[in-house]
Amino acid sequence: MKLINFINRILFNSVFVQILFWLWNLLFITIWIAAEVQGGFLWDMIVDALAGNMPLDILFTSFILVFIPLISLIVALTKLAGKKDAITKWFLCVEIPIMFLCLIRLTGLKELTAGNTHLLLVAALGIVTFIVYILRDKSFLNNKWLEPKMVGFTSILLLVFYLSLLVSFFIIPLLAIFLKAFFSFDWLTDWPGISELFWFVLFFLFAAVSSILGAIYPIFSLRTYFKSFKEAFNHFKITRFTAAWVIVILTIVVNIALFIILNINQSQQYAFGLWDKLEKQNFPIELKEETRANETKVRSGIMNAYLAKYRYMFDKDDEPLKYLYKEAFGNDSLSLAVNDVFCGAAFPFVYQGNMYRDDDKARELYGNLFDESLHVAEKDRILHAMNSTWNRGDIEASILDINEQKVLITNQDVTVKERGNFAQIEIHETYQNQTFRQQEILYYFSLPPNAVFTGLWLSDTDGIDKKYEYVVSPRGAAQQVYKDEVRRRVDPSLLEQVGPNQYRLRAFPILPKRWDYAGDYRSERTEMLGDNFHLWLEYTVYSEEENWPSPAVIERRNVYQNEKTSYSYRDKQIVANGEDWIPYSLAKENATNSTEESSFEGKCVSFMKAEKQEVKPQRINVVVDNSYSMLSQIALINTTIAELKEVFGENNVKTYVETQETDAIATNMFWGDKQMLPQLYNNEDILNQAPSVYITDNGSYELLTDTLKSLQLNNPLYLLHLNENWPKAYPDNLYETLKLNGGGAAGSIEELVTQISSNTSDSNVISRCGGIAIEVYETSKKPCVIGPSAMADRIIASKLIDKMVKDVYTEDRLTALDKMHAYAKKHHIVTPYSSMIVLVNDRQKKALEDAETKDDRFDRENETGGEPDGKLSEAQVTGTPEPEEWMLIILSGIMLFVLWYRKKYQVVQDSNP
Repeated sequence: MKLINFINRILFNSVFVQILFWLWNLLFITIWIAAEVQGGFLWDMIVDALAGNMPLDILFTSFILVFIPLISLIVALTKLAGKKDAITKWFLCVEIPIMFLCLIRLTGLKELTAGNTHLLLVAALGIVTFIVYILRDKSFLNNKWLEPKMVGFTSILLLVFYLSLLVSFFIIPLLAIFLKAFFSFDWLTDWPGISELFWFVLFFLFAAVSSILGAIYPIFSLRTYFKSFKEAFNHFKITRFTAAWVIVILTIVVNIALFIILNINQSQQYAFGLWDKLEKQNFPIELKEETRANETKVRSGIMNAYLAKYRYMFDKDDEPLKYLYKEAFGNDSLSLAVNDVFCGAAFPFVYQGNMYRDDDKARELYGNLFDESLHVAEKDRILHAMNSTWNRGDIEASILDINEQKVLITNQDVTVKERGNFAQIEIHETYQNQTFRQQEILYYFSLPPNAVFTGLWLSDTDGIDKKYEYVVSPRGAAQQVYKDEVRRRVDPSLLEQVGPNQYRLRAFPILPKRWDYAGDYRSERTEMLGDNFHLWLEYTVYSEEENWPSPAVIERRNVYQNEKTSYSYRDKQIVANGEDWIPYSLAKENATNSTEESSFEGKCVSFMKAEKQEVKPQRINVVVDNSYSMLSQIALINTTIAELKEVFGENNVKTYVETQETDAIATNMFWGDKQMLPQLYNNEDILNQAPSVYITDNGSYELLTDTLKSLQLNNPLYLLHLNENWPKAYPDNLYETLKLNGGGAAGSIEELVTQISSNTSDSNVISRCGGIAIEVYETSKKPCVIGPSAMADRIIASKLIDKMVKDVYTEDRLTALDKMHAYAKKHHIVTPYSSMIVLVNDRQKKALEDAETKDDRFDRENETGGEPDGKLSEAQVTGTPEPEEWMLIILSGIMLFVLWYRKKYQVVQDSNP
């Protein structure tokens, strides 16, 4: 009893706490100033934030954490002098809570939930109340605004009681570990040298004072809050006795109710539960209707599961205290029991599921229900969560890098070589990385039907043009080598055709900015831009328009252009600004001809405007894509079907949804993730009856997982993308299905009708695309005496390869593909089966040669250019660079424990998958 009284008189004495206040803050500021002089960490943090390597709210929180001790000393000297216990109240009820909240924000609450937000609002209300209370002292307890003051006092008292309870679970084992380590006296065997003795003593004192604060803070702060609450309440009930009790009781009830309501039922439980019922009951209509009616709630639940690692500190299967108590007391039973009690008490911070696996489940469920990639549809929400913690990034340009401004196009030069209606257009771009990380750039874009890519070059040196040249390679081999080299962080670039007129371009690495140091480390440094990265892209085109067509961007990642971008056309500077890749018209120098002629392999070939074909009434089967994303297009679907009936005849157009003929499109027909090719397989009998039109949107390329072979039909198949809503890429089996059956893809009724009416089996017709007819014509001279044209040859070769796709089912598939690839190599063109890859060394070239001999050389993976894997561990979520990181770690034993636990727990997770 005497010992308890002694501890109470010493440790819980306000004078002792004031001594701790001055000593701890002065030690903190001394260490902070020394670190700043030594390494300039505050400046580094600012630079990192401006460079995009640290979120601004993290910078702001870190600044509060660093400067609150200095502010507290200033307030103590100017505002608190002479006020009884004012410094004690400020230290325990304002300064430490603010620092505690900042540390929790930096290490735990990375993105706020409704429950966490409630706790922080209560904390903010209480801290503000106490700041006013401390600064105004007795004048605070007047009759003005008594109700809000009591709400603040009551709310913060409840919160502090709760948090003190949680903190006590950590303090007991940490204190035991500290005492065991101290009284082992092992630290006496490793004394520093004389030159380091000052810093050793300084850090030792700081750690000792911090440990004392950690041990006494929960009890003393709770007592201080309660005494302040009691003083305010006693004053309040003198004048308004009934109101005082009503306010206190009402505040307690409301806060407890909100605490339970906002935390007890996490939204993912409803979403996952609904899906389980849907699967078990085989998707009944009533549950589908419930899903549609509660779409917002379901999406919110799925996102809560996907972002659980950003919103919660643990999950229900975690054992956050097990190893701490085991190390402190060596008792497994005690460790497990305390851990269970803690997880029950800390439920607002505990995810009710498995946060290490539910992200995959959430991503799959989102696609299954809403026919969209979660990464695409919820990109902004994901980025918000990621920017709520330390910045991270992947090497490959991921979905989350869409429209991100990381690599600037500093110069864009376009040159044109004209020959009548033909042109060879070269785009030369210079890229400059604006970040301190290597970046990959990625474009999805389109070209008009009568254009083909004919060149790709790279250079990492300003003085050497086209240092590294392309190789035309089978698409699967080129893709595999590119991805392998990106993992090795070696320069490659890859250009692929991924649809009728769609292409994908990727280049890596765009070198990062760097620091140039002069003198001692960090004493003087200058920000240096990374080396320029040059890329040349060449395409050949036939056009009868006034201007040459240019690539149209569908999507780009990491790369951007702005007012600083310099443009030139035909070696002349152009003033331009806009979102288009080439934000100005490529004007022709010469007049357009009415026709062009060329010889190709001894035959005469003409290029001319295609005559409009007569549209004849004929049987057309219409299959409607009934995936969930089409639900919003019902009115347009009905309009489109009506227009088709006007063109081909009312009784000639039959409409089918899920193999059932229908006269009316209804809401309940649309559900879930239904990919295009599986739907076509399901409707194979219908498609074989007549030429068919599949009405769809841009699809969900990112969700493709099927491995179906291309579908061979008896009739042409056409895809009609509503509202010109083109996909950024087609899966290879779907594109091959279109070409195999003599069909195509259109973005409007007019374009679709033109394709159907122009379809012919005439062997002399090479192509009728984009309003241009390319045909072989007979002459009396054999072979053709008209001179060949390299530009015409490349376009003709690309059209013939399209026609050769039919051979994949009439002869050995690999033989047919090799034949098409040989054609592409001969004419140096990019086709759906042949890509261009730029390699920079002999090892890469040998790897490509090996890949080109494999049986899967034409098998290309469906990919989106790098998806975030959602598997961030704490080791990957890195903090600010040294010395900022250790400076923040020094600030509190809490952060030390969190980092220790996360690292230790991650090892256990890795060893027990």
